[in-house]
Amino acid sequence: MKSLIFTILITGCVFMAKAQQPSDSLEVEAILEEIFTVCNSVSPEGENSGMVIFERLSKYILYSGSEISRKDKTACDYNKAEDHKIVDETGKKIKSWLDNIQSYKKVKYSLKKEGSVSKHIILLSYQLDKTDKEISFTFLKINNLFLLSEMK
Repeated sequence: MKSLIFTILITGCVFMAKAQQPSDSLEVEAILEEIFTVCNSVSPEGENSGMVIFERLSKYILYSGSEISRKDKTACDYNKAEDHKIVDETGKKIKSWLDNIQSYKKVKYSLKKEGSVSKHIILLSYQLDKTDKEISFTFLKINNLFLLSEMK
């Protein structure tokens, strides 16, 4: 009897884990699309007194700076100088990539567990100079928020 209950419990957990992944996948894809929308809407150099402002991106970018108590645990705060730099560098990198491609398509979504951290990775394909290429965007789920941790 105990083994039957254990089997049912394990099966239920497996189904719950599998059911959670598609919703996570959709949420991560929606956030990535929002990041692209924000980057595409940023004013070009010369406007806004010569500054490119990516402030709206800060809530999607994982803090990766030197403050140990916040590193890889929270989103960036655009009002802090170090965070401002992280967000602007990330935004410029994404905007540059978007400006240089015609289109992209989702190739794969994957979930990788590393200890207690779940990495949600979206792999996109695109063409650059008539060459097929791929790029991945990695998100970490922190406090029920998906935050962009790397682009490569």
